[in-house]
Amino acid sequence: MRAILPFVMLGCILVGAAEYRGVVREGGSGRAGVVVSDGLNCVKTDANGAFVLPGHERIRFIQVTPPAGTRTKGPHYKHVKQDVLSYDFELLPWAPTGGDTLKVIHLADTEQAGGSLTWLTDVSEYGKAVGAGIVFHVGDICYANGLKFHAEKVTSDTIGIPTFYCIGNHDLLRGDEYGEETFEALFGPPWYSVDTKHVHFVILPAPYGDKKPRYTINEMAAWLKNDLALKDSKKTLVIAKHLMRRRDDSQLVFGADTPTPVDLAANGLEAILYGHWHENSVMSFKNGAVAVCAAPPSKGGIDFSPANFPVYTFEKGKLAKVERRYAYIDHLAKLVSPSSIADGIRDELLVNAYDSGSPVKSVDAVFVPGGTRRALSRIGSWTWGCDFAPGAVGVAVTVTFDDGEARTIERTFSPHVARKPVEASGRWISPYGNASRNGVADIGKAEFTLQEVWSRHVGSEMSLAAPVISDGVVYVGTMEDGEFKSCGVTALDLGTGKVKWRYGTVNGIRQSLDVCDDVVIATDYQGIVYGLDASTGKERWKRSDLGAIDSMPMTHANILDGKRYVTNSVNKLLCLDALTGKTLWENPQAEANCPQTATAQSVVDGVIFWSRQWRTFNGYDLETGKRLWKKTDVKDEPRLYRFRGIGAIPYKPGQALLVGTDGVFILNPQTGDVIKYIKSRGNKQIGGAPMLFGDKVIYGTANEGLLCYDLESGEQAWNQPVDEALVVTTPYTTSGKAIQSGPIRVGDLGVFGANDGFLYVFKPETGELVQKLDLGAPVLSPVSAVKGCLLVSDMAGVVHCLEPKP
Repeated sequence: MRAILPFVMLGCILVGAAEYRGVVREGGSGRAGVVVSDGLNCVKTDANGAFVLPGHERIRFIQVTPPAGTRTKGPHYKHVKQDVLSYDFELLPWAPTGGDTLKVIHLADTEQAGGSLTWLTDVSEYGKAVGAGIVFHVGDICYANGLKFHAEKVTSDTIGIPTFYCIGNHDLLRGDEYGEETFEALFGPPWYSVDTKHVHFVILPAPYGDKKPRYTINEMAAWLKNDLALKDSKKTLVIAKHLMRRRDDSQLVFGADTPTPVDLAANGLEAILYGHWHENSVMSFKNGAVAVCAAPPSKGGIDFSPANFPVYTFEKGKLAKVERRYAYIDHLAKLVSPSSIADGIRDELLVNAYDSGSPVKSVDAVFVPGGTRRALSRIGSWTWGCDFAPGAVGVAVTVTFDDGEARTIERTFSPHVARKPVEASGRWISPYGNASRNGVADIGKAEFTLQEVWSRHVGSEMSLAAPVISDGVVYVGTMEDGEFKSCGVTALDLGTGKVKWRYGTVNGIRQSLDVCDDVVIATDYQGIVYGLDASTGKERWKRSDLGAIDSMPMTHANILDGKRYVTNSVNKLLCLDALTGKTLWENPQAEANCPQTATAQSVVDGVIFWSRQWRTFNGYDLETGKRLWKKTDVKDEPRLYRFRGIGAIPYKPGQALLVGTDGVFILNPQTGDVIKYIKSRGNKQIGGAPMLFGDKVIYGTANEGLLCYDLESGEQAWNQPVDEALVVTTPYTTSGKAIQSGPIRVGDLGVFGANDGFLYVFKPETGELVQKLDLGAPVLSPVSAVKGCLLVSDMAGVVHCLEPKP
């Protein structure tokens, strides 16, 4: 007896000219109830494992949905050949460990056709360590050579875990007869499904790309409707696809404009896993499902998201946890606090421990004298902590990893002394201190070295948002953790580091915090803007109506100038009253299909400098929002605009200075015209602002550390390298000696943190290092400074208060 689902008629696609038959076997016997498809129709095998499919006009494959606990011997599909009507499949046991728990790994946009595969080793080792059951690559394998490279090097066999691909826009190749031709030859059908434990996974291709595909949305929706009609109703649904065009509840219906729209929520949608935008982000839907975007595991994101591969934990089909694993970190073990520059302080023992390929098994401390032993508890994705043993003047910390590796750190300290809270005064209200991003702090000392006053973990990782300081309080923003439990704004007492209040935001705070009078302002990654009472953390105002969350990343490199707060939605630039949240003006002039860059946007001479990734660089009038000028790169001329990463700062009267793709540019702020151009070295796709010191400009790079150029002669003055990055944040770059943020001037010295986990103090005239401090985690945001102290936030989620000493 045939078990054929009544199929969906789709125009004249179905012709029923042939029947395709076969048997699905397991252990030599036919397996009943296995779903088999011809790319449109879906049937279940009968009691003998046999199936019959009616076929259709555009049939390319016969494909199997491997039932939970199995995988196919060889591919899960067979290419349909002319005059061949019989196709058999064999199932092999595949039972991931963990009982009702399922671990899933998500890869995106690797865009690689050769070179190092360190990230792949990390994926394989970590996946095996945690018992991952399945890996999805959601596309942009990238061009013909990339597809061939991945088909050979990034497979179920090389990873050691069943691995499945979907089509990205750059996997639809111009040189093919039709866009998906090469993908089909190497990886099989554009859409299909897989069952693993309590989850039904559906893989869908990009709807468009470099060449038009032969398939259509109508065909996808028709197949999906048939596939889900045979899904076990007890299983949840996870969609893996390359592209999510809108970030709202419209995504709960697939193919809304087709003859066969599919209600994903009604079919148990638990998550959508996607890529394309080269960013790390999470959003939630009204039914409780989430959509997770991943930056590449091999390189930084367009918004400077760290290279990573998300790992999902499902419990009986329900998503319980999203963990981002950062690539390239090799058995890191660092004693964070008390640091080597602490002066007798005893508060909390903080240790950072991380390896990309292995979980941390334990962190243990032995204090001396006395030999007191304490097991540290995990308090963050990187950080472990415990109380300090009374009277201890030394400690040995042992970090043990699951792969058997261990690292021991020993440190002695000066005797404990009771310290008064740090005496500090002044305000640092924005990244680099102000809307002009020129980063100059008067701390009352020309030269100094730094000493730790306190270090505090704030509950979640931190990104590009620098600490802001006002009236003796430090405010920091934390990223989303995949579960929205610890993202938000935290206020700390400047003197002691004790938490005064926390405010939970809907999504993570990535780019910046600002403080205006007694209002702290933050924009989260979903475009919601918050005005919080600086003393209590209570809402003064909140704006969640600033525009649809459309296709582009919400980078939100915001500006506070006076009481004007400039932010953006996808398709417009807006200015809000910082104290009330009311709209002062908005400008809808926005180029299609290009996000704001995540760099430090700025104001110079009343002109907002604002760039759009890949497209344009713009000047807007701060008072009115009117666009004064728009610039685009011109072929064979120095590139200023595409991938611009380093912000504009004031130079001489009527001039602005910024660092573009190919060099240093001096511009007229009112017209955008180039006054002077100096060709300069370095990959400048970072998020920082340059620093001026007399007639020298100093800027960070993604590959050469810190560079200094003489603005009069146009010659390089010096280069101060940094160590290899712990995490990679630079777009389209797999490694490098990177400084994600820019330096600030503090007295007669410069200070910056780097991706290598160190804080650097240097002499701007020569680049000579005065001090190099190991903070134990990448520093992605600029340093903040007021009279009496400097504040640094690191990626692990630790805020460091450092006192300058003569």
